[in-house]
Amino acid sequence: MLVMILKNTLLNIFKTLFFFDTAVLVINFLPTYSKGSAARSALVNEVFSLAVVLALTLIFFLPVERRQLAFFKPRHEGRRLFFGIVCGVLPLALCTGLLKLLHSLTFGSKANVSQLLFWVLALLANTLATELLLRGYLFRLYRKYYNVIVTAVLLTILSLSLEKELFAGGRLYAFNLAVFNLMLCLLVEATQSLLAAVIARFASNLLGALVLGAFSIAENYPAFFHISVSGKTWLTGGAHPLTGGLVYLLLNGAICARLILLIQKRKIHSPSRRSKRRSI
Repeated sequence: MLVMILKNTLLNIFKTLFFFDTAVLVINFLPTYSKGSAARSALVNEVFSLAVVLALTLIFFLPVERRQLAFFKPRHEGRRLFFGIVCGVLPLALCTGLLKLLHSLTFGSKANVSQLLFWVLALLANTLATELLLRGYLFRLYRKYYNVIVTAVLLTILSLSLEKELFAGGRLYAFNLAVFNLMLCLLVEATQSLLAAVIARFASNLLGALVLGAFSIAENYPAFFHISVSGKTWLTGGAHPLTGGLVYLLLNGAICARLILLIQKRKIHSPSRRSKRRSI
């Protein structure tokens, strides 16, 4: 038993290093496309990154795992879409509204964002690449051997390893990144779908980066408004508006708690459903 656990652990470490590190290295060494407008260049570069992750995902699901690792099954997509939008938009929206009521947040003048469709598509490609990298193949691999808590912690560590300046924004900012990634893992487990996590990250990036300008996906991404905050840094986020503050942390923490309850509820009802099916 112990030998089997050690064998599986070592094998999973090897698969993780090969899948995750290969994807990151290849993407970093890809030539940067810079012809045409900034929006089109961003879209092409994000699609290249998505193609790398998608190719590795197919390789690991098919030849490596020999199709023994099940992917997410499409069902109840409307419900998953709803969960994703709520989990992605609600924390930022409530945080923005609360800080506005406290007169701690102001909106800058509206900027003119040209070629909006290209920026949105680039943001979508970036989201798909990130979620496939973190919660596609690796999520299914870890859940085959570990419980959801261990899986969420491992994937959160991998996600944080991608942040070059993790603690530059302070401890609260780092905690917010960690809790956001934990929330996405719990969302995948609760809905049994990668779609919900994709929608949640995309909605969060769309509102937080492209609309509010609270954070940036990359240096060249524009924003309609660049919000500014004032007051206590622990409340507003300071240099990292919204995502570096306590309010955002508590809101995402509340969503995590709700998702854990949903997961436990699903586990409780699963055996009864199986027994009913067997008795029929």
